[in-house]
Amino acid sequence: MIYRIVAPEAGEILVSPKTGSVSLAYNGNPIDYFDRDGRLLGSQVGDRHYRRGLDNRLLEKYRPPEEGEHVRNEVPEPARQRLITAAYERAGMLADAVSRSSIECRPTHPSDMALPLSAREALAGFLNPILAQGFERLCVEAMEFQRMYAPVSILPPDQYLSVVAQLTTGCSYNRCTFCNFYKSRGFTVKSADEFRRHLSEVVSFPATFARLRKSVFLADGNALSLPHTKLLEMFGVLHEFFSFVPSQVCEIRERYAYRKSHPHSYEGVFSFVDGRAAMEKTVDDFRELKEQHLRRVYVGLESGDDALLTFVRKPATRSEIIDAVRRMKTAGLNVGVIAMVGVGGDRFASTHVEETINAINAMELGDGDIVYLSDFVNHRGLPYERLARERGIRDLTSLELKTQRNGIRAGLRWKDPGKPAQVSLYDIREFIY
Repeated sequence: MIYRIVAPEAGEILVSPKTGSVSLAYNGNPIDYFDRDGRLLGSQVGDRHYRRGLDNRLLEKYRPPEEGEHVRNEVPEPARQRLITAAYERAGMLADAVSRSSIECRPTHPSDMALPLSAREALAGFLNPILAQGFERLCVEAMEFQRMYAPVSILPPDQYLSVVAQLTTGCSYNRCTFCNFYKSRGFTVKSADEFRRHLSEVVSFPATFARLRKSVFLADGNALSLPHTKLLEMFGVLHEFFSFVPSQVCEIRERYAYRKSHPHSYEGVFSFVDGRAAMEKTVDDFRELKEQHLRRVYVGLESGDDALLTFVRKPATRSEIIDAVRRMKTAGLNVGVIAMVGVGGDRFASTHVEETINAINAMELGDGDIVYLSDFVNHRGLPYERLARERGIRDLTSLELKTQRNGIRAGLRWKDPGKPAQVSLYDIREFIY
């Protein structure tokens, strides 16, 4: 059901509730997004889009007309407080308008026609949790979040709204020349008791246990690199705190219905692994993890060109990554394969495109798998910048990146053309948890 309120002082306001969130649109812009417990998720204000993280950081994205390229910034104080507070003030104004304005209801589903609540009662149910929140309360939650978690540096885009279970911190390899996600901390692994205490805090923290979070992400980088017996032990701990949709419930509609009748169940467990660590696990190892509700594993291929993989110091060769992915697929797991667009610059451009296409096609991906095309970011001060400068490698222009991205996408083939893998863009600069 979409609710339309026409207020003399504010114009047209649309309230659009979903299962885990609600959006408030004021004359089409601004638009504010909240979870169903009233926490601000983000806003669209003019031509600028804002996303808020659980640590209460605010990421801004916009495209300046004179430059054409998207700009992504973390919003500093006092602008952050002003923007977040403004969203809550707009919701307060809407609540006042609801009490004295006409309300029009637009069904979005046949079941909406039989809603038992009046429009004002329904709107109060959506707005009251928002009115109970605010900037100061979000700051308190952010402090609690930062106490429970080491910084959550990166997740795959389809897992931005997962519940993160931080079994490890850092990355077990952490020597790729281009990666700055874990440079500030070493690799540590929680004991079973430490993991149990962490998960106890996570499930009691309302912001990470909100209804819009549908899966569990086993973090940090390369968490699946742990020895198999250790992983099975930790999955056992995970199951003490989370329940999952049974693996035999396969169809999307059936899984949706199951989660609707079991509101505290999750789609499954998702995690990163690098090619070398994955090579240490057998098909039976992966099959056992699937039985423990591991659903999709994300692997950074980056490139199918072995010379380029050596240049950026990836831990595995092209053939090792292909073999690792095939083992996962044989075990019944889905995979997320990440390929960089523009890595290696002009020096490696042609071989990178050709060999990346060949490598991904050799994996025989299909329905349930994802190929992420991620634009390379040359972070200043990392080894890649120095090595590229020494070899005279030039970063690609935005037009060259687009051409390379389209070239890779056009060359991909699937095991069953009727059941293709999903191909999506992945901009690491737009991540915030």
